[in-house]
Amino acid sequence: KIIEAFDVQMDSRLKEPYEALYKAAVADGMNLWISSCYRSQELQQELFEREIANNINSGMTSEAAESAAEIAVARPGYSEHNTGLAIDFNGVSPDFKDTKEYQWLQEHAAEYGFILR
Repeated sequence: KIIEAFDVQMDSRLKEPYEALYKAAVADGMNLWISSCYRSQELQQELFEREIANNINSGMTSEAAESAAEIAVARPGYSEHNTGLAIDFNGVSPDFKDTKEYQWLQEHAAEYGFILR
């Protein structure tokens, strides 16, 4: 069941584990925030099409733009976000992997039932 929590929509099974993870992260001085969680198929389609358009605008052919988009954004129907069980943190920035928050998640996410992909 999709619910509203933490200013996003998510599967209800995610609420308690995320809340525990978040409290532990804050206690350890981390600054985590949810930038994306549940996405409808329609929103996923919009994000995918926007990625293709951005790639075309940067000079790619349509075929190359679509191939590149598949790497950055899952096709509608193939995103874990459609389940409401996936979370993107801190703005989905490519340099997030270089932050102390990412390192903290690497070390602690599994304690709360999460895996990083």
